[in-house]
Amino acid sequence: MWPHIHSRVLAALLLFQVTMLGYFGAKKFYYAPLAVPLVIVSLIFAFVCRKKFYPAFRHTALEVVCLELKDTPDMEHIFKSYIPSCLCAENFEDDKLEVALSEV
Repeated sequence: MWPHIHSRVLAALLLFQVTMLGYFGAKKFYYAPLAVPLVIVSLIFAFVCRKKFYPAFRHTALEVVCLELKDTPDMEHIFKSYIPSCLCAENFEDDKLEVALSEV
């Protein structure tokens, strides 16, 4: 998972840097050429990270492979946990309803 996230973050960084280069160039900002090395350094950083860290994620770790598969979670419980209690439609029994109405 890490290589996918890392690649997307670096792609977003490079897109931002190229966009800002274009924006600064369109506005004729005097120091815009100073941003060109940022793109080059970002590309070098991406290349170094891919060569150094990607091989560690190429194969699944034995610890993860040895773990037992989890059972499918109770989806009804998960859905109910995200619904506020004020929105839950509970069926009150007659005696509980009378107590609730008398407290109002």
